[in-house]
Amino acid sequence: MTLLKESTNQVRGRSLLGKVAFLGGVAVGATVLLAVTAIVFGANRELPNTAMFTFDGDGTVSLIDTTTGEWIYQAPDAVLAPDRTVLIQATEQRGETVVRALDSVSAVERWSQSLPGSLSVRVVSPGGDAIALMQATETPGLYVPEPAQDTTIYIARTDGSAWQRYDLEGNFLPEAFTTSGETLFLLKFLPAEDPYYYEVHRLDLATGEMLDEYTPEVELEPSMRGHARAQAMALDGAQLFTLYSLDPGEERITNPLDPNRQHSAFVHVISLEEESSFCIFLGQPFGSRQIDNMDMTISPDGTSLALIDMGTGTLAQIDIATQNVDTVNLGSYGFFSEHHRKVELAIGADNTLYLAWEQSVTAYEPDARNPIAGWSAGGEILGIDVSQDGQYLRALIPGQVRVIDLAQGVEVASILLPAEAQEVVIAPPSAQSRFESFTCAC
Repeated sequence: MTLLKESTNQVRGRSLLGKVAFLGGVAVGATVLLAVTAIVFGANRELPNTAMFTFDGDGTVSLIDTTTGEWIYQAPDAVLAPDRTVLIQATEQRGETVVRALDSVSAVERWSQSLPGSLSVRVVSPGGDAIALMQATETPGLYVPEPAQDTTIYIARTDGSAWQRYDLEGNFLPEAFTTSGETLFLLKFLPAEDPYYYEVHRLDLATGEMLDEYTPEVELEPSMRGHARAQAMALDGAQLFTLYSLDPGEERITNPLDPNRQHSAFVHVISLEEESSFCIFLGQPFGSRQIDNMDMTISPDGTSLALIDMGTGTLAQIDIATQNVDTVNLGSYGFFSEHHRKVELAIGADNTLYLAWEQSVTAYEPDARNPIAGWSAGGEILGIDVSQDGQYLRALIPGQVRVIDLAQGVEVASILLPAEAQEVVIAPPSAQSRFESFTCAC
């Protein structure tokens, strides 16, 4: 039985609200990575994507039909697989945790399995066919461990095989499955009862043995310091990028290959194909001031990363193949320690960069990163996205998504959302389902 919330209809406004305030009067087009299906807004306007996912702070994933403004489903305690083919839902029932794989289009249950105890999903493989679960924790953030001498991790697979349990000595958190699905990357936190450092390890899921980590590019220190701020996965699921920085007052990090330079931030890169990892260190002043207002995004072609540190106004751009880092000073945005303000990045296929901060979106040209356009979204921006055809930029603000026609410089739609929606994936479910037939391993 699939657990769904009772759906409520939402009304979507359709309007042409006139010109937005573009800087210098220049309109820009850009493209992005997501596959789309066209729908018609008004008499002569087409917007990509017939549906989009929304997420709230309580673990509910919803899918809205943007042609009607109606909710197709709302699934509590669910995680969307990176390739958008499936939802993984974990719910507690009579002392057990029932894990389900739901079709991302219809929320029809395709697989289920019961595991002992009260568990929550920590990691889902790109296609949703492998799931790592642990006891639920109250700590927020990407990798914020609780004190623990031992760790228990469960692995469930949607191929109908039996679940597996791994009892590990030490304080671990799962990070990612390798592309083969045979190995799980883990972060081991030290000291176990007062975590401050971490180490990267691999767990062989066939034998249960811990494998030594291999780092081909740099001689990493055995233990690394830092706090995960943002994360992005390559489009093909082959690499995982995590931005780490230090808290104010913590001792800076030294690059083992250049001991004369100290750093406040770095990107930890995991190759999920080669089963290796390395770090790309970011130059000062990136990460040296305000720690909360950072973001990272990957380019649609998967060749580069863009990272923003609003505390210093520093944009870092990384060529993934060469690991070369270029920095651009966008101007200091000052200190905002007393108020958390979210920053969001998006990149078009033409390499135009879009930066959202408070109520404003600014577009930066592909090469020199000079500002070329900007406008107000009329509310605090929680997320942004650029359509594949380059016509539209969508900005999520509390209660709605505002859609801007970049070529015309007009707002063409405002799609109403539940007030609790905090994040969106403005893209339809994937058309490539991995489930050829119904399988149940209850």
